[in-house]
Amino acid sequence: MAFNLVEPRRLYQAVADQIARSIRAEEYRSGDRLPTERELVRQLGVSRPVIREAMIALEIAGLVEVRSGSGVYVRGQPSLAQLSSAANVSSEIGPFDIFAARLAVEGEIAAAAAENATVDDMADMADAIEQMRLAAQSGRSTKPANQRFHMALAVAAKNPMLLKIVRLIWAEVPKRGPIWAKLDARRQLRPTRVTEHELILRAITERNSEHARAATRAHLQAATKDYLEDAAADPADADVQAIQETEC
Repeated sequence: MAFNLVEPRRLYQAVADQIARSIRAEEYRSGDRLPTERELVRQLGVSRPVIREAMIALEIAGLVEVRSGSGVYVRGQPSLAQLSSAANVSSEIGPFDIFAARLAVEGEIAAAAAENATVDDMADMADAIEQMRLAAQSGRSTKPANQRFHMALAVAAKNPMLLKIVRLIWAEVPKRGPIWAKLDARRQLRPTRVTEHELILRAITERNSEHARAATRAHLQAATKDYLEDAAADPADADVQAIQETEC
């Protein structure tokens, strides 16, 4: 079947709604395999992150089953309640919207930090990395130390507006809803996350704005890829190395 292009509003809700209605119309029946993420990207005119969020919304609503390494399969005819649930699985800000926002600002924050960070700022970031390393070694969550690093990075930029933006973004973290939960549950350990933070700090210590910007953007792009590629359902889309966990 041919899907319609999705306008840049509503995004994953619009995609989930369109696929759910195709299932409702029996264009896809129970047990059928949905098109690959790559094919849906082409047909719908949206990014892979949007498709991934839409599939999780459909999964949460009970319309599809995601089989790692095989694909996404229709579970059965959706009720009207399931149709509504698929299009509005939660009011949370999507994971990839948050990653995109961070990618837009944190590279420039790191570049500014390379110019403005004090000795105390750099010591705070170094301590956060050490706490992250110790937490990883002991099997504890690295999230608190990770957040501490990124907040210290924002403080080091010495721009109160940028600091306010970062605080606003991190304020969304406790609000993570079912889509975040699904993504988190499927990740595995990616040990390079500590090294990535060390590269950012090294560039700041060397007062190299260009390297600080590049290291931060590379780190966030890797984190986004972790969430996007984790436990790839479709073997046709699993054209990258095995996905592992990150705290970004």
